[in-house]
Amino acid sequence: MATTTLYQQWADAFASVGECHLSLDTCCKLLAVVYVYGGANEAFTQTSDLVTDWRAAARRLNISGGETVNPEGHALLLRYTRELEDDIEQNRKSVDDSCKVEWANRLFAEKYNINKLHL
Repeated sequence: MATTTLYQQWADAFASVGECHLSLDTCCKLLAVVYVYGGANEAFTQTSDLVTDWRAAARRLNISGGETVNPEGHALLLRYTRELEDDIEQNRKSVDDSCKVEWANRLFAEKYNINKLHL
């Protein structure tokens, strides 16, 4: 039997009534960072609160196979994704491959204790 944390139970309680415990803005920021930086960071799969939140964010934006993305979040998600990708492009030749986007660093440091986003 898998153990669930109190945070996961709290998030599940919101989901059980069709709500999300995260704001639309936070959902979009979170999914943008996971999309752009997720493949290179083991902490993304080892942080249970982060996994709980990205699943909730995906539900809120209606992102799963074959479904239409929630239109109100789509533009916001694209904006944050582009901002992160632009940061990577601007710093491509730099020795320091860490993220320079302040909101992304702040979100992940404060909420998930991941202090350095990097490729």
